[in-house]
Amino acid sequence: MEYISCSDPRVWGCSDARTIQNAIALAKQEGCDQVMIPRVNARTGETVWHIDENIVLPSSMTVILSGAYLRAADDLPVHVFCTELSQEELHDIRILGVGEATIDGGAWTRENRPEYYHEQAPEQYPDGCDYDLISLFNVRNFEVANLCITNAKHYSTCFTFCRFGRIHDLHFRNYATVENQDGIDLRYGCEFITIENITGVTGDDTVALNAIDEAKTNRERVAGKALGIHDITIRNIIASTHACSLVRLLNTDGAKLYNITIENIKDTGKTISICAVFFGTPAPVWARKRMHTEDEFYNITIRDVSTCAVFGIRFAESCRDVLVENIHTYGNCVVPIQFSKPFTCQNFTLRDVYLRSDTPLRAAISVSCDREKLRNFRMERVYVENAEYIFAEQELPVADLTYEPPVKGYLTEQFSKTQLPYYGRYFKHSLGKIIENRTPDNRFGGTTPPEADY
Repeated sequence: MEYISCSDPRVWGCSDARTIQNAIALAKQEGCDQVMIPRVNARTGETVWHIDENIVLPSSMTVILSGAYLRAADDLPVHVFCTELSQEELHDIRILGVGEATIDGGAWTRENRPEYYHEQAPEQYPDGCDYDLISLFNVRNFEVANLCITNAKHYSTCFTFCRFGRIHDLHFRNYATVENQDGIDLRYGCEFITIENITGVTGDDTVALNAIDEAKTNRERVAGKALGIHDITIRNIIASTHACSLVRLLNTDGAKLYNITIENIKDTGKTISICAVFFGTPAPVWARKRMHTEDEFYNITIRDVSTCAVFGIRFAESCRDVLVENIHTYGNCVVPIQFSKPFTCQNFTLRDVYLRSDTPLRAAISVSCDREKLRNFRMERVYVENAEYIFAEQELPVADLTYEPPVKGYLTEQFSKTQLPYYGRYFKHSLGKIIENRTPDNRFGGTTPPEADY
């Protein structure tokens, strides 16, 4: 047989999750290594597959969701698909959708985020990472594709110590009902991975490269493997987030982040994103011992970014050998480009930049970093429109600077944070605190948006 179908009575179990797990076991037994989950659940007659326990994938396994709708149980820490936390590398695992295939995280009925309960009573409540809908660990050669993912209780997808993989054609419908509704998270030790063709709305960062060496974590490590993330391509991200970033880059404590290409990033403006690309970890709150150095964050290319986020692109930490080009801001962008402490660099080029907003900008480029620590720093071909000033706080040298009246030139006064709008990230809480000072123009406060295919 080419595959084992979950409609096959031989695999029916006491639950939908057990039925799928039985199909995986039979596929391995018969040597076809492929399972198909159909739209209609023949065991129950329903068009929803109810997942109340982890579905664990072995090596050499392909799962095809043929128009199937899989829904995780409410409030339970469930990985719809995951692998064992094995020290021995798994291989050749694929989760592929056909037609309108959907993974639904189910409802979160509590008043706060999963991490909040874990922090208050860790022995009683699981950590947030136990709720990731797809979680692959220590896998070589993998693919996750052609899925709609909605209502995540934590990360929609998470990959740790994974390499040689492709994550593509995912559509997200996450409306910040719970904190940390990231779309795609690459955690420790990921390498040689392509992420492309990502659409929709995420409650937190759409794509995050997260090489943070956490002091307290229940995330497993692989002996002998480095924690860094490298050789990653991220392209064709057409989405928006709830006051987070379309692409986020983070690393600390010696975990390296390098050889990263980010291209064709489009902010749709369906929600209020804080950044198109957030470059670095600007505060030491995530560092166990220290923040990263220039030699630990390098060879980064960012090109073809169009954004209406509050901050277009934010550069916030040490780096070297960076190229950023073809950047366009529009819409309700407040600070198109920001260089903030502790940003330093060696060999940094920003060129072909078009900065504008529908409402007049106070300043197009905010500079609060230490200019003395910018070595071989170049800005070329910058165009500024509909702004009062070009620079806030400090100025930087620009080759081929063009601006339209009434731009006055350089603003060297302090750029007050009170000039920036405040957007609460979540419906009720942020980091365990109730959000009270929302702005009137908060498109994601109060009610859940209708299910819309954007």
